[in-house]
Amino acid sequence: MTTKTTMRSMAFAAGVAAVIASLGLLLRASPPEVPTNTWAATGAMSVGRAGASAALLYDGRILVTGGTTDGGVSASAELYSYSPPASGFVATTDNMQTARANHTSSLLPNGHVLVAGGIGADGQALSAAEIYDPSTNLWTTTIAPMNHARAGHTASALFDGRIVIAGGDDAGSLELFDPDTGDFTLLAPTLPESVPVLAYPGHAAALLYDGRLVIAGGFNGSSPVNSVYLYDP
Repeated sequence: MTTKTTMRSMAFAAGVAAVIASLGLLLRASPPEVPTNTWAATGAMSVGRAGASAALLYDGRILVTGGTTDGGVSASAELYSYSPPASGFVATTDNMQTARANHTSSLLPNGHVLVAGGIGADGQALSAAEIYDPSTNLWTTTIAPMNHARAGHTASALFDGRIVIAGGDDAGSLELFDPDTGDFTLLAPTLPESVPVLAYPGHAAALLYDGRLVIAGGFNGSSPVNSVYLYDP
């Protein structure tokens, strides 16, 4: 066999292997078959939850945390998998360090999940934040808590992996979580003098394709607001 033929054979084999690997990943992440424009039941959670938070992991599983259960604000967490044959909520994780509801969950570049804020068991907003590691199934608190206690806030992942934490019931401010340092830093965006707060409680947040963040609406304490602001990181 000539060298050229050998190289072609090796290239073909590598291509076949790549296709097989890709198909394997697609099959692993394929959701159950559901007829178009319909809903299908799946496995139930281990407990009823309200005000829980969810994050999609890189392996396709979904981490669901906290919320208010029949026993009050919960620290429990569980994993949902749609990969057959074990579809549905198939595993529970270690409990979070802190019971919380109306919190946020954000996937970090390294595959860990940042869980921040929420309402605690005492009914007060939390500044505490913690991180879940899917590879060890363990929770660890962040190096420092958020600068402000927050519940009902938003958490938006920027393209560089940092997380913008905005607003909430107890804070109209913004802060930035840096996964490289584990620190929360307060942001001081420039606003017109007529704008007292950028992120009202109950606002919506969405990241644009150019990397800027839209913060829209919310409740100013007496009525809903129609303001929309752009934050440029």
